[in-house]
Amino acid sequence: MKREQALEFAAQLWCDERNSYKVMDSEMAESIAELLQEVAGPVGQLRIALAADPDYARTWHDNLACCVMDEGVPHDVANRAAARFMRLAFKVKTDCHDLVPG
Repeated sequence: MKREQALEFAAQLWCDERNSYKVMDSEMAESIAELLQEVAGPVGQLRIALAADPDYARTWHDNLACCVMDEGVPHDVANRAAARFMRLAFKVKTDCHDLVPG
């Protein structure tokens, strides 16, 4: 989603009759537009899917760890690397059994 389109969507919030009495806040509109751009793209959609489904997130983690182990890295280090990637790239915690969005 392009920035201009995201800003248009954000501005529409103040046009809704539930919010029409509020003064438009340009900084808030910018923040909303940034969030829309982040979640509307393919990586944002993947992030949402991974956060919603712990088994799916763990599958990604396990595949990443296996790729790292294929390069000769020990199992525990590969799992830490996969967990770090999942946390940094997708904001999903996969370094324990109880997977929760990070």
